[in-house]
Amino acid sequence: MARLEKAEVHVALLPLLSGRVEVSRVTLVEPVVALEVLGDGRNNWTFAPAEPSPPEAAAPDEEPRQDGAPDVRLDEVEIENGTITYHDVGAGTLRRIEQVNATIAAESLQGPIAAAGSFRTEGVPVGFELDLGRFANANAIPVSVILTSPAGDVRAALRGTAAGLESDPRFKGRFEAQADNLAAAVQAAA
Repeated sequence: MARLEKAEVHVALLPLLSGRVEVSRVTLVEPVVALEVLGDGRNNWTFAPAEPSPPEAAAPDEEPRQDGAPDVRLDEVEIENGTITYHDVGAGTLRRIEQVNATIAAESLQGPIAAAGSFRTEGVPVGFELDLGRFANANAIPVSVILTSPAGDVRAALRGTAAGLESDPRFKGRFEAQADNLAAAVQAAA
C-alpha cells in the first residue's frame, strides 16, 4: 500500500516529557501510495477499528483532551517527488498523480491543517493550496481548496464547510473556476 525511498523525522524532546509530540520536521522522499478497490468493493485503506483503551488521567495542571486523539503537532511535513495511484479493479480504472511536492503543517491531528504544493496528473501540471479547519466532534469543518494549472491558465476554488463525515457527509460552499484559455484547458484535460 505504501513505500518510500527515505524518511527523516525531527521531534522536539522537551515536549515529550509532558506527553506532547511536537514534530518539527518530517521529510518523505519519493513516497508511493497505492490505493486499490477490489472487485468485491473492499479497499486497502479501511482498517478494522482498534479496541478502545481506557482514557489516561491528565496531569494535574492539564485539561484532558475531549476528542481522544493524541496531542501531536506537525510543524512541517515535506513531500518530495511522491506518487499516488488509485486502481479500481471492478471498474478497470487506474489513475496516477505523480511528481507530488508539498509542504504540510498541522497544529494537531484534529486540525487546523494547511498544505501547498504541486503535482502532475495525466501529464497536466497542477498547483494546490488546501486549508482545513479544526475537525473535532463532527462539527462543521471549514474547507478551502485552490487548484491552478498553467494549461489554459486555470484557477478553481472550492470554499465552504464539510459536516457529518462519519455518518452523513455533507458539504455546503461555493465553487468558482476561471480559465484564460478554455480551449487549452480542455485539450490538456482530454
